[in-house]
Amino acid sequence: MIFAMIGLIKKYIGRNMLVPVIAFSAMIGFGAISLFDCYNRQIGFYGFDGRGEGLLAIIFYFCFFICGLTLKTEKSVMTLLWGIIGSGVLNSIFGILQTFGAVQAVKGIADPYTFPTVYEKACVASGLSGSPIFLAMLLTLSLTAALIVFITSGNKKLRIAAIICSALFSFTMILTHTVMGIVGLAVGIAGAFAALIIAKAPKIRIAGLLSAIIPPVIAVVIIMAGAVGDIKSYKLYDGRLMWKDSYFRLSASGIHDPQYADFNVDSFGSVYSYMTGETFDIIKKYPITGTGPDQLVYPQMHKSYNVEENPNTFDRNYNEYLYVAATRGLPSLACLIVILAFLIGSSASIVNRNRRMTASVYPLVLMICGVILFFIGNSSSVFTPIFWAVSGASCARLAEASKKTSCKKHEKAYGKNK
Repeated sequence: MIFAMIGLIKKYIGRNMLVPVIAFSAMIGFGAISLFDCYNRQIGFYGFDGRGEGLLAIIFYFCFFICGLTLKTEKSVMTLLWGIIGSGVLNSIFGILQTFGAVQAVKGIADPYTFPTVYEKACVASGLSGSPIFLAMLLTLSLTAALIVFITSGNKKLRIAAIICSALFSFTMILTHTVMGIVGLAVGIAGAFAALIIAKAPKIRIAGLLSAIIPPVIAVVIIMAGAVGDIKSYKLYDGRLMWKDSYFRLSASGIHDPQYADFNVDSFGSVYSYMTGETFDIIKKYPITGTGPDQLVYPQMHKSYNVEENPNTFDRNYNEYLYVAATRGLPSLACLIVILAFLIGSSASIVNRNRRMTASVYPLVLMICGVILFFIGNSSSVFTPIFWAVSGASCARLAEASKKTSCKKHEKAYGKNK
């Protein structure tokens, strides 16, 4: 908050960014209105225990966004980029240790996802994110960042480090056993390919994408060989993991009970359809103010506010856009759409004007990856601060080097003829 205030006071934010800043402020304002017309104001402000995504979190996300906008140099963007990669490395290490049982004695790190079902010991990776789905979302950004560094960097040592990291991330993403992990791999590879085209990097570096293709295959082979838990086939456990996260880990929703369920918990499409339908019903009931920040579960309860008595309720619907509309109202969703649309358009314009400044390409690609992931994922304290930081950085007024200096750097990285 202090850094954001300094940025605003010293006018580091240009007038051209008034639209997203005003829209974000309006989104906070509508969130405050929702807070006063919600089920539980304490949860609405601080967020549910273990989620922490109340109005206060939205204010902090705004500060991350402002800090991203205040970045001034290519070096600062690269620091942010390597921070994202470093976060991915840390979470991947924990995820792999969880999967192969090395940290199962540590309470609260691996226990919740050792058994996605009562019949199978799958040892699903969640890292330090609390949820395999949130881990896959984080690693998507880390993978994309690492691949982009490999593709665009002129430093051989950095490229080697980036390619090792990308192999680590793609391997761990498969260990999450989620659709998000599969989609994340595709999004990361597509993002890196787009960066290669935009930055006009040497086409030979497209071979680096193999680091995101081969490790996942190896991970599946290891799982099918019976080296993980007691399973010998690769399965996706999204539906069960959603309730493992909300009911077993946080007690934020009712337990999944097939006796009262009209969906197949082992089918991602069935679970997603159920959650989407229920969320649309909630939006119809609370179109203006929503249910209140971080309080999606309450309107689904019929017997009492005790989650134990309300099976098949959920506190996350795994579509951030619908989630914002359901919890904070349609005006908040409109503000979010304005922010993202403006940032994508403005950032694309910046990149188009100066494609040699690759520091402008990184945050744009990462932001678009996040926008896509939000269609099948939800905001979290692990993923969303990074998303808003890179969203701000995508439109930051970076100090542009002179054309002569820029050309010399380009020649050094890719060769004079290029």
